[in-house]
Amino acid sequence: MYNISNPQNTFIHEPHFQNRFLDIKDIKKLRDNLISIPYQHAVITKLQESNDYRKSKIKWIPHLKEWDWLFEKIIKYVQDINKKSYNFSLATLYENIQYTEYSSNYKGHYGWHMDINGDYPFNLRKISVSIQLSSPDEYEGGDLEIFNGTKLDTPFIVPKTRGTICIFPSFLLHRVTPITKGTRRSLVVWVGGSHFN
Repeated sequence: MYNISNPQNTFIHEPHFQNRFLDIKDIKKLRDNLISIPYQHAVITKLQESNDYRKSKIKWIPHLKEWDWLFEKIIKYVQDINKKSYNFSLATLYENIQYTEYSSNYKGHYGWHMDINGDYPFNLRKISVSIQLSSPDEYEGGDLEIFNGTKLDTPFIVPKTRGTICIFPSFLLHRVTPITKGTRRSLVVWVGGSHFN
């Protein structure tokens, strides 16, 4: 487990992103190590039972020493942004990192949703993290869109630059639009703490 300090700043809803958070060397190392982890079909909550709601394949990156570099790099970035913007009381990164693929072969997508609900561990999620592994020329469609609560008719669209990290409060509505060509690859992880009061 990776512990995080508790900041004391003003809360803002804005998503934050940084281009080239992971470089080409990081992404190659990650993809080489992912080969030994089996694929799973993505599971959704009971409220999202329709097969049309989410279509993707995933792998779970475990809390093992070989992956420490990745967990630690993500935690440091989340901690820095949380101190500046969100002021959430964070405890740790409870869950494994999710590697996700959305392919045009099966019209991959994920409808509007939040990453937090009443069931464990979803009820402890406070910050959602998405890291872009594909370059923009590898696919079409597949935009990560986030409603930040300020522009109700215009979602924030996360840049598609390979290696870009985006973090945002887990209670914000977001989606991945349908892939029309190629494959979008990304990492997703959630940082948690005590329940929101």
